Amino acid sequence: MSLSALEESVVLVLSGEPIAEPVTTYGPFVMNTQDEIVQAMNDYRSGKMGHLD
Repeated sequence: MSLSALEESVVLVLSGEPIAEPVTTYGPFVMNTQDEIVQAMNDYRSGKMGHLD
């Protein structure tokens, strides 16, 4: 595999062993269950995940 860029760039390559757990996604959230997705969305909406300035 080769990679080229048109301008100066940084590339991050990650790998790991599969964890053999269920995965549920919704938008940017990735959790194990739908209930965890709902909790993460509620935490985000209430500001528990911090704020970007």
